Amino acid sequence: MKIRSVEVRHFRSIGDAALPQCGGLNILIGKNNSGKSNMLGAIELVILHLKGKRVVGPWRASRPYEEFTDRDVSTPIRVGIEFELPTALNAELRGCLGKEAPHLERSIEQIASHNSVVVIVAGSIADSGSYLFVEQIAVGKLARRDDDLTAEGIRLLSVPRPVASELYRNYTFAQRLNTDLETLEQLRTGRGGCRLNIYSSSREKLEHGISTSARTVCEQTFEPL
Repeated sequence: MKIRSVEVRHFRSIGDAALPQCGGLNILIGKNNSGKSNMLGAIELVILHLKGKRVVGPWRASRPYEEFTDRDVSTPIRVGIEFELPTALNAELRGCLGKEAPHLERSIEQIASHNSVVVIVAGSIADSGSYLFVEQIAVGKLARRDDDLTAEGIRLLSVPRPVASELYRNYTFAQRLNTDLETLEQLRTGRGGCRLNIYSSSREKLEHGISTSARTVCEQTFEPL
């Protein structure tokens, strides 16, 4: 899909900037360190996150604090992109929504009159780490309300920041649990060079460092000889 417009907030050197009318060929002109590369980086951030096919996911930045303007992590990074919505894709979208939510038939039919879709992706840092999340998806237009960034039209998804933070916390917990389960399976089968050593002191020690929760399970499962 073609990009129609871009809005960026609080990303690297860009406090507030926009590309309001994107065409088939766009040329960014400006002085060195004026934010041209950062504007492209913001667009890439959104596209890579969308390719991951998840609402909330880890932010793979090597230095996430430096991704925020003035390193102020109290305000999330927000990047909004308005994409062109071709007729064929519009019909496909309405077909998918019709199967998933047939009770919204009237609202779904209203999508046919729109030719653009908006995605707003935000980045934040919490105790569980740095993460990206899809804040809004709407069939309609990318818009500014005062200093705010929003999507006007038929809202398909809306994820407030506290909800995104909780989702990411659950995501990281599930990832750790999955790692623990894989380690326990290696211990059970002896694969991967993992094994359990039984010492005369009747205390088990694991050769590989795994999380506290996995170690607790091991200590309760493997009885001393």
